[in-house]
Amino acid sequence: MKRKYFYHEHLADYAELKAKGLLSRGELYGNPNDFREFSSKPFLIATLPRLNIKPDAQVLELGCGTGPVACYLAQLGYRVHGIDIIPDAIDKAKAIAAEHRLDIQYKVLDVCQLPRVGEKYELIIDSFARKASLPIQIELRCFQVSRPDLPRMVIL
Repeated sequence: MKRKYFYHEHLADYAELKAKGLLSRGELYGNPNDFREFSSKPFLIATLPRLNIKPDAQVLELGCGTGPVACYLAQLGYRVHGIDIIPDAIDKAKAIAAEHRLDIQYKVLDVCQLPRVGEKYELIIDSFARKASLPIQIELRCFQVSRPDLPRMVIL
């Protein structure tokens, strides 16, 4: 596999997170409320109503990690799919969603490998995936999986 920017660092962080029983990477770095009060939550609270996206819209989160944003969106009624390249992150995200009885579809996937056909999303949220890959590749792939009549992407 071609080395990804931050890939090995994230592998190590999520292995440590798993060993310590933590919920998110932020907790490793001194933010004990990082899962519930994740850093981009105020931005989403202010922005989502302005996008006029219906509550049951299909949303894709790139670089979802353990799922704090995905869980928040699912609690608002969105149909959420989350992808991350780190298997330990997705395993933890699935466990958290199940514990909270949230129907979130998670998958281990490199954002640059999003399929060109299949699901179409009304909103794509980039939770730090651009920092780990080539931004232009991500943008091109996102526009291939977004609904052509509603191409909305929010970069956190």
